[in-house]
Amino acid sequence: MSPKILILGSSNSGKSTLLKQLVILHCNGFTADQNLRFRHYMLDNVVDSIRALVQAALALKCEISNMDDASALLAYTRGSAEEIPEHITKAISRLWNDRAIRAAWQVGERFFVQRTADFFISRVDQISQPDYALTNDDILHIRHRTTQIVEMSIIISGRTFRFFDVGGQRGDRKRWIPYFDDVHSILFIASLADYDQVLVEDTRVNRMIDSLALFETIFNHKLLQNSGMILFLNKKDLFEAKIADSPISMFFPDYDPSKNKDVKHATSFFKKKFKKSCMETENGNSKRQLYIHTTTCTDTKSMQFIINAVIDGILKGALKSAGYTL
Repeated sequence: MSPKILILGSSNSGKSTLLKQLVILHCNGFTADQNLRFRHYMLDNVVDSIRALVQAALALKCEISNMDDASALLAYTRGSAEEIPEHITKAISRLWNDRAIRAAWQVGERFFVQRTADFFISRVDQISQPDYALTNDDILHIRHRTTQIVEMSIIISGRTFRFFDVGGQRGDRKRWIPYFDDVHSILFIASLADYDQVLVEDTRVNRMIDSLALFETIFNHKLLQNSGMILFLNKKDLFEAKIADSPISMFFPDYDPSKNKDVKHATSFFKKKFKKSCMETENGNSKRQLYIHTTTCTDTKSMQFIINAVIDGILKGALKSAGYTL
């Protein structure tokens, strides 16, 4: 029977990006139809992000130099259009270079602007051309909420694996349980960069706290006690870039403020948090191992090495469960 692997975690942690990497590395990339769908999502990302920045600038009372561009953008509706009109792309380019928008960009995460939004906004003139061909890097940076269970069978090292990617927002999680039967392994994704963020669906809750609580629930779930647990602490690139300006101790009082800029210490701090949540579970299953990888899921080269190591571990676990001596 093909190993069944669940990709779980909070929203915006990088679950779908991991699945995209698996497709890139082991399925020869995406089909033409998939690329068309990704193109639509990419253009949505551009419009949604710049619109959020305009709204953030207005909320911060920053003076936008060209309000005509801002008004045109706020009034524009993408709908199912295949292209962004030229007057809108030019407005986006001008707004991106506006001092008020750049000021909003510095605090954009407070307004739920994707931290990697500049990857597309800065190239809007290029990527909005009808003949623009998406790259794998583009596809990995596209953000699109998973609203249904995505099942994909992927052949790796001559063995078929069934991967399930599910929505991570709180309202989506009740749909996970029917997929908990016969799970070989769980890939739990948590974003390191979320330590200073709040949930979109409940702004009273810190995203990292939510991930820790969710991880403990999954680790302790009675239907998953025989499933392997692999934790990806994701978005280490964004995490490393932001800790100098956003002190961890402001959000986690038990963190040593003298180590706020120490990446190694900060990463170890959160690793210990997740390990502690395992030790405090009701079942107290001390024999169950937790494997932790620090990742940047948009980096194909590094992810190839990590995915290979994870798959090798899953295969060895499957053989051991079947009674074979390793």
